[in-house]
Amino acid sequence: MLQASPYRIRNCLAQVSTITPSLLVRCSTLNPWDFSAATIVEDAKRHHVIVRPIDVQVSDWDCTLEPCEESIGGFAVRMGLRYVKGLGERDWDSIAGARHAASFVSVDDFVFRTTLDEGVLETLAEAGAFDGFNVARRTVLWDVHQLACAREESFSFPLAKANPL
Repeated sequence: MLQASPYRIRNCLAQVSTITPSLLVRCSTLNPWDFSAATIVEDAKRHHVIVRPIDVQVSDWDCTLEPCEESIGGFAVRMGLRYVKGLGERDWDSIAGARHAASFVSVDDFVFRTTLDEGVLETLAEAGAFDGFNVARRTVLWDVHQLACAREESFSFPLAKANPL
């Protein structure tokens, strides 16, 4: 059996005349050739597939399809949270669990319900994952820092000192 090099596979994919949203989702999820997310997204755009950004309110761990009449094949691809560097599956589990209970209504709501650490929250903010809340990224970066500190303070209960008799 011949082992295809990433170079050969990339050339074959470049010759595919129609990249459908579902093919893109499969390639981005499996990604056996270790293409960067940017490479996959740019190739999709060249083939008239609409790619929607990462959004903590709707993105799953993997890329997903969303109905979209403007995109080839009638579907757009929503980028998955797996493409946020520094975000792990345990973080995704926290997001998914909180989102399953109820949709997030604000950045504050997200921070308090997911219990992600401040570094992960900043990474999500820098990736634009909170853009769906219509708040500027710089503002969100500042907010997540303050909210993470406030959350930690609210969860740290002082121990009651025993009163000796």
